[in-house]
Amino acid sequence: MAHMRESATAAPQQQQPSRTTGSPETRQNGARALLLPVDDTDESERACQWAAENIYRQGDTVHLLHVVPEPSMVHVWPGMYVPPDDDAEQDEVNDAVRMIRKRFTSHLKLSKIPCQVHVAVAGTETDHLAKLINEKAEEIDAACIVMASHGKTSFQEFWAGSTSSSTSQNSSRPICIIPAATAAKA
Repeated sequence: MAHMRESATAAPQQQQPSRTTGSPETRQNGARALLLPVDDTDESERACQWAAENIYRQGDTVHLLHVVPEPSMVHVWPGMYVPPDDDAEQDEVNDAVRMIRKRFTSHLKLSKIPCQVHVAVAGTETDHLAKLINEKAEEIDAACIVMASHGKTSFQEFWAGSTSSSTSQNSSRPICIIPAATAAKA
């Protein structure tokens, strides 16, 4: 079962509410919540930059969602298992928050874009991630989900699936999927 860790808000000059609620019509000045599922990749960074340049408008809040893999039992020998270490899980969450702040929120703050960081500890299978993303989008009443495509080959998608594809197939929210970077032309 997934559990969420909410990080402090990263906003310019002012503290934002811990959660954006209400329909887009009832939010102050038409402000919207934009959900960006992110990982430690250049593709996610490009998607964040794209959203800031093309979707964000004054008053919106960007919600950055990252998933830390759920720890599993360690199999020591037949019949002997060691439960996950809670301290190690918290270290993973803290590392994720540091990565998000370094890679994403610092750029958003320079552009004076308010953002919130959400870290979930959950399974990382494609369908599980898609369900988690869609649930978070509903919870914050996201006007849009902006996510990166990581450019998997057809073979990779067949075996591992595509989180962006699974999310779009099961979402009631608009989704912008930012394609993986193409090779630079010579």
